[in-house]
Amino acid sequence: MTKKRSHKSKIRLRPSEKLVPRIDINGIFKNVWSNVQKEMGISSFVNGYKYDDEDFVMALAYKALSGKPMAVALNKLNDLLLDELGEDPRCIDKAHERYERKVPNASQVNAFLRNLPPTFLVRLESALFKALIDKALEMGMITHEIEVYIDFHKLDYYGIDRNATNSGITNVNSGAGTSRARKYGELMISSGRGALFANACLSRQGYMKEAWMFQALLTLMSWGFTIKRVLADREFSTYDVLAVMGFLGVPYTGPMKRNPTIRTLVDQYLDAKSDAVISYKLQPSPTTRFKVGAIPVHVIFKAEPGKRVRDIRIALASGKITRGEAKKHVHVFITTEPDPAKVSSLISWGMRIAQIFRHRWRIETGFRVSDGFTPSSHARSNKIKTFWLVMDRFNYNCWKVQQAPHRKLKDVPKSWNDGQTRDRFVDVGTELIVKSRAGTIAAGA
Repeated sequence: MTKKRSHKSKIRLRPSEKLVPRIDINGIFKNVWSNVQKEMGISSFVNGYKYDDEDFVMALAYKALSGKPMAVALNKLNDLLLDELGEDPRCIDKAHERYERKVPNASQVNAFLRNLPPTFLVRLESALFKALIDKALEMGMITHEIEVYIDFHKLDYYGIDRNATNSGITNVNSGAGTSRARKYGELMISSGRGALFANACLSRQGYMKEAWMFQALLTLMSWGFTIKRVLADREFSTYDVLAVMGFLGVPYTGPMKRNPTIRTLVDQYLDAKSDAVISYKLQPSPTTRFKVGAIPVHVIFKAEPGKRVRDIRIALASGKITRGEAKKHVHVFITTEPDPAKVSSLISWGMRIAQIFRHRWRIETGFRVSDGFTPSSHARSNKIKTFWLVMDRFNYNCWKVQQAPHRKLKDVPKSWNDGQTRDRFVDVGTELIVKSRAGTIAAGA
């Protein structure tokens, strides 16, 4: 006869949390998973005597939510379920100290993941992004008119694979004790104060970033979005990318690489021989994939924050700084935004575009917060690594959607408008998972 376990203290919702809807990460994940299965005509992935698909889906959702390594997360979830049910685990092997579990263990979940078809994971990952975006639209967090931020994001790699045998392993200039990484192109959409991840793609050998961007932006358009502009890092400021933006009719702004032509233009600006905003035509080269002729753009020169170009020019002329040092204080942007009708407004227009570009830091913040919360998985395959990256972004999106309604609360203390911290979001989300699963187990007993 098993001894009943005492219940642990329950989460008590705070007054501010009772005023907004609760986001159930497991419920959303389970619903998306089920829909993708139905679309692909897949009835189930496992036929075990103890665990079914729902058990593994719950385990994956909790692992992503908790931010813990797989084994730690699943052992914790198992204990929480036993506490909720008021049970002690039944010993099934005294010699090896093995006890009955309510959830699969880490080895079982990892094996389940490895056996999933790559095509299923690709469709699941896209559906996860769309599910939270649809939820944000429903709640009024974002509108159908958006800005898009694009950047590369690398996860350092320490294994024995090399690019010759694994095209997903990329050589990088710098890393934490390694010169190799998995490099992802990631996309975030923003509308008002809302910003959510919407796409992720592993960069491979021979990777065409403009092809990925084209498909990702077309997907957003098919979801009903109007893209006001794309803001991206300097790696994307190329002739081919601007050609793609032209095909889509979407304005592009990004910092420009310091090639010889750009360095000459910066020299002219420092010598006061050109204005802060000038017209320029980007020309195709023998290596560009598209040939659409010269692409008209504007080049914007702006002193770095805290500096004035007048002071930089004076310091350069007096010999206090070298020309190389002076160039480092000047940021160079390229844009295809429609220019103003009045030539006299060109410089002020260019400075506003440079200011708008600061919005792109939202994706950098998203990387930092999302990566800092979730430890790196020990998965070896590219498909599983990419899946866990998407799950990290899915978890981040859930948290942001949970926070959003708090900003609309009226006549409440200002602190209530900030919404849940990440730790609080995990605690409340964990209780939802545990109560839901315990109810299913009890009903089937």
